[in-house]
Amino acid sequence: MKNFSLQFKVLLIAAAALAVALGASLLTLTSVYDSIRDLDRITHEEFRSQRAILQATVAYKQRVQEWKDTLLKGADPASAEKQHLSLSPGQLLYVAQRSGGGGAPASASAPASTTGHPPASRLKQPKLPAS
Repeated sequence: MKNFSLQFKVLLIAAAALAVALGASLLTLTSVYDSIRDLDRITHEEFRSQRAILQATVAYKQRVQEWKDTLLKGADPASAEKQHLSLSPGQLLYVAQRSGGGGAPASASAPASTTGHPPASRLKQPKLPAS
């Protein structure tokens, strides 16, 4: 074999260095791309969580407003019954346990007596002093 010239040896060393640099840059680029995908996934999950929290908050506020309306207009038994029927079975169970009933109601349309409160039609209206 012929002896390689100095120029060829330098060119070979430079090509090897460029190949190593190219490999390192590809590895780094792949790592950055994976990090971006993870960040995008986390951002979407957080967005979905925030949206679910907002929807739950809005639903809760609507429910509270409906109950306030029912309590303020307690003379309307249809409104109170509508509110009672809108309770889920889990909520009915909670209400029954809190009122001392202890057991689960048979269905979501359980009678008003499972709440431990009299129906709105039997609530006593406060006597106001005559003026």
